[in-house]
Amino acid sequence: MPLTAEQAQECAALKRFFKEKSTLSQRAFAKQHGLGTGGNLNQYLNGRRPLNIRVAMIFASALKIQVKDFSPRLAREIAKIKEDRVEPVQGHVKRIPLIAFAQAGFPNDIGQTKSYQAYIDEGDYIYVDSELPDGSYATVLISPSPALGFYAGDTIVVDPTLSPLPGDFVVAQRQSQFTDGIESTFKKYRPRGVNENGQDVFELVPLNPDYQTFRSDREHLEIVGVMVEHRRAYRRRRIT
Repeated sequence: MPLTAEQAQECAALKRFFKEKSTLSQRAFAKQHGLGTGGNLNQYLNGRRPLNIRVAMIFASALKIQVKDFSPRLAREIAKIKEDRVEPVQGHVKRIPLIAFAQAGFPNDIGQTKSYQAYIDEGDYIYVDSELPDGSYATVLISPSPALGFYAGDTIVVDPTLSPLPGDFVVAQRQSQFTDGIESTFKKYRPRGVNENGQDVFELVPLNPDYQTFRSDREHLEIVGVMVEHRRAYRRRRIT
């Protein structure tokens, strides 16, 4: 189905931002940010496939812009979702920031475009049990793994103070293969014993079996948080 005039304008606007701000090729950008192949990304930029909320949020986070900069339509939809959020009436709850996955694992105010408190002040937060420690955060998954029960758009809550146990899902950091910086990754933790220096050796198993497993004895890996809650994003039924 051909795009509407508005959808085509959104793609064209996003393409201008991509050319201006991205330091990666389309193929590298798509792989790093869970958008599939460079061909998939090209379809979004050239108006062959309409943008949706998930894709728009990925581009906005990676390019350090706002969704409204290229798609006021999707920005309104995101705002409506926030308005529909149910406020708790009572109970021991606290707000934690809902941050972009690209920022997951970085200490508050370090390596981020804005602080955790800024996310909360701007309405990007969820409610959790108040016993979670300060520094905990939520983020939205962008790479699905139905076999493990994870879908794009699901929200995970991460506790940065926990040490992982076998089988835990963790946020870790490693050297990016595309840039000189550090990237965050969400993987399953699998211990593999100790090395000759008495250091723990572990693997980080990808949610998607087509991707590479990382080992701590082959590259520097740092566990920076353990998933303590998983909230499924279900499709809303539209009544017409």
